[in-house]
Amino acid sequence: MSHFAFALKVEPGKFVWLSYEFVMRRIIVSINVTPDGFCSHESSVADEELLRFVNALARNCDQILFGRVTYELFESFWPPVLKKQSYGGEMLEFANLIDQVEKVVFTRSTVERPWNNTRTIHVIDEEHILALKNEPGRDILVLGSPSIVDELTSLKLIDEYYIAIQPILAGKGKRLFEKVRLEEDYIMEYIKTIPFSSGANLIHYKTTRTAQNG
Repeated sequence: MSHFAFALKVEPGKFVWLSYEFVMRRIIVSINVTPDGFCSHESSVADEELLRFVNALARNCDQILFGRVTYELFESFWPPVLKKQSYGGEMLEFANLIDQVEKVVFTRSTVERPWNNTRTIHVIDEEHILALKNEPGRDILVLGSPSIVDELTSLKLIDEYYIAIQPILAGKGKRLFEKVRLEEDYIMEYIKTIPFSSGANLIHYKTTRTAQNG
């Protein structure tokens, strides 16, 4: 969440003074990956348990970043779920959450069927992403969109990863981190693993530092 952090200091016989720092919004990734390294919404078990966790992330964000392919996949499925009320429980809640939140699509082309609360950005670079992180509001969420994850990882601008290892061997598709380019190792701090009854395991990492060469 973008906010100012204040510190109050009192010294005997001296004035009280305040110090503060501006804290940028976090970018949090939630993505599915198979044990053989592929990431696809088709090769995953998106049950109520997993959706409950994703909904908790979505409630704490007010912006979701997409690549064009993932955006069009979501746009074709979730608005009809909300309109027809064809599902209940966690699916319907997710349909509501994603409909209301601002959606930012990174694409060099135009979005043919713009969803409400959608804007497009044509270039992914440090300047544009830092501008988003400096906007007031809650966290920024990336759902799927492996090409966006790769580019943001290369820029070292992702704060947390939730990687769901699915109990499926895909054998094809786009690999996670396939196009990441780093000049040095990028060390991630392991936080915890959350097991699901489907057989999926969600691994939570935070990015804190880079390893020094040598």
